[in-house]
Amino acid sequence: MSNLTDKINQIGFDKFAEVNLGQIVFDTVFRKLCEDNVCRSYGTNYMCPPHIGEVEECIAKVKKYPKGWLLQSIVQLEDSFDFEGMMEGQKEHDRRIRELAEFLKVKGDYLILGAGPCPQCAECGAVKRTPCPRPGEAISSVEAHCIDVMKTVTNAGLKYNNGEATVSYIGMVLTK
Repeated sequence: MSNLTDKINQIGFDKFAEVNLGQIVFDTVFRKLCEDNVCRSYGTNYMCPPHIGEVEECIAKVKKYPKGWLLQSIVQLEDSFDFEGMMEGQKEHDRRIRELAEFLKVKGDYLILGAGPCPQCAECGAVKRTPCPRPGEAISSVEAHCIDVMKTVTNAGLKYNNGEATVSYIGMVLTK
């Protein structure tokens, strides 16, 4: 795992912590938020519900991996209404997650999860029902797998709230 921690550091995640399966908290309320289309991606992104499978399938997929790392990108905003800063921060977090995924491609069996819907394509093929052009690069979100981010982050020893006028993006890499 030291190669992985070295890479996580090199990529520039602000904080990270080892996590084991017992620290991951599942709650199906997050799937209900997806179904209620809170983030407006339900059915329009192959890495979001309903395309990623039923609740039980997603939880079982995560439970295949007994350990891993919780990854956090903390973005300082001008103020709590700095939407542009939030979007730029999410793009940077996605870039970091993708760089880690690229590194992990040759490392064996793992599951990597990001924050929010997969942003790989300008318009996901799910919208027009065309195949995903980058299935090996598409990444689903932590919440879509019914993971309670706030409780899991706390269980891993990190802060969920990192100060006034900040937003924290979470990702995970799970391994066997």
